[in-house]
Amino acid sequence: MLEQPLDKASKERIRLARIRAFFDNAKGNPVALFVAGAFFASLMYDEGSGRNTLLIWVALLFVSCAALYLFGRHVERIGLTEKNAFELFILRCILGAFVASLFAATAVLLPENASRTAYCFVLLIAMTVVASGYLFCVTAFWHGLVINVFSLFPLSLYFLYRFLEQYERFFLLLGIAAILWQIVFALRAFRVSQSVVGEIEAQERLSVEMLERRATEQALRVSEARAQELASMLRRVCDNVPDMIRAKDLEGRYLFVNRAFSECITGSPDTEAPVGRTFESYVEEARRSHPDDPQWYSLGEFSH
Repeated sequence: MLEQPLDKASKERIRLARIRAFFDNAKGNPVALFVAGAFFASLMYDEGSGRNTLLIWVALLFVSCAALYLFGRHVERIGLTEKNAFELFILRCILGAFVASLFAATAVLLPENASRTAYCFVLLIAMTVVASGYLFCVTAFWHGLVINVFSLFPLSLYFLYRFLEQYERFFLLLGIAAILWQIVFALRAFRVSQSVVGEIEAQERLSVEMLERRATEQALRVSEARAQELASMLRRVCDNVPDMIRAKDLEGRYLFVNRAFSECITGSPDTEAPVGRTFESYVEEARRSHPDDPQWYSLGEFSH
C-alpha cells in the first residue's frame, strides 16, 4: 500500500523535529571539540610547531567553540519554531564548518620534519570530528557532510599534494585511506539518518491520522446530533397535527406513524407500537376480537 504524500505543514513539522533533535544532540560538542583541540595542540608543540602559531590556533579554537556554546544557549532561550529553525540550523552549520576547518589546518601547522605518528593523529582527530558531526546529529545528515567537506576532505587533498610533491607513499596511503573512509562512513551515516528520519515521518503520519480521525469523529457526532435534533423536530410537528401520517416499507410494514394515526388504529398515543407491523395484522386482530361478525373492521371501512 502506497503511503500518501505528506502535506506542506507536515513536512515543516518534520523538519522542525529534526532540527530540534540536532540541537539537543549537539549541546556537548563545543566542550568536546575544545578538549580534543587542546590535546592535539600539545602534540603539535612536542612536534616542534611554533609556539605563537599554536597560541593563535588555540585562541581561534576557543573563540569558535565558545561561539558554538553561546549560540546553543541562544537557541534554547529564543526557542525553535517553524519560521526560525532552518535559519538557525544554517548558522550552526557555518560555525561548525569553521571549527572543522581549524582541525584541517593542523596538518599545515605541523613542521616539515614532523613524525608520521603526528600526521596519523591529525587524520585520526579529523575522522573523529567528522564522525561526531554525522552520528551525534543523525537527524541532520547535511551537517555531517558540511563538517566533512571543511575538515577531512581538504586534509585528504593535502596528503595527496604532499605525495605529489615528495613522492612519499606514506602520504598517498593517508590520502587514499581518508577518501575511502569518507565514502564508507558517509554512506553508513546516510542510511542511519534515513532510518531515524523515517521514524520521525512515521510518527508524524500517525499524529496526522489521529488528528484526522478525531476530526472525523467530532464531525460525525455533530452530524448525528443535528440529525437527532431534526428528527425530534419532525416528530413534534407530526404529532401535533390532526391528520394521520404514516410511512411504510415495500412489504407494508409501518416505519413511521404520528400520534393521530396511532390513536386511531391502536387507541393509544404510543407511536412506536405500530412500527414493524402491517395494517392487515390490525385487521386480523380486530376480527379475532369479534368472531361472530366476519365483516367487522373490513378493508372497505378503513383506508390503510
